[in-house]
Amino acid sequence: MKKASLILSIVLTLAVFFFSAQSGEASGSMSFSLAETCHSVWLNWFPDSLLTLESLHVILRKGAHVFLFFVLGLSWMLTFRLRQLPFYSVLIIGLVIALIEEGIQWLVPERGPSLVDVFVYNLPGYILGSGLMFLLFRGKYKNIAS
Repeated sequence: MKKASLILSIVLTLAVFFFSAQSGEASGSMSFSLAETCHSVWLNWFPDSLLTLESLHVILRKGAHVFLFFVLGLSWMLTFRLRQLPFYSVLIIGLVIALIEEGIQWLVPERGPSLVDVFVYNLPGYILGSGLMFLLFRGKYKNIAS
């Protein structure tokens, strides 16, 4: 279980880095395509809605940050708790991953790093995920690790 959780956490982290390494055009077109579909469905349900496609696109992009880091938080918390490492170490790895993820974007054409993404979307998502894992399995880690 310890090895599997570590492998999963590393794979998920590499997936986040992969998404960050996509060009601005590739990243934008993927999320814009999803936004167009969602916007069409939204307007079918709420024809008088003032939600614009551009606003929905931003919501989906920032929501993806929160979701991906939420999943990372779940995974890394399980990994660290199975090894009985302190909670603060999980938070440090989350911050490091978020900073590296934004740093990668600095190197990619048509992308740019954003500390707002780190501290408003990535880290809160990570803290929610790791916090949920902590609360759900508070006294059970010793049983899982054996």
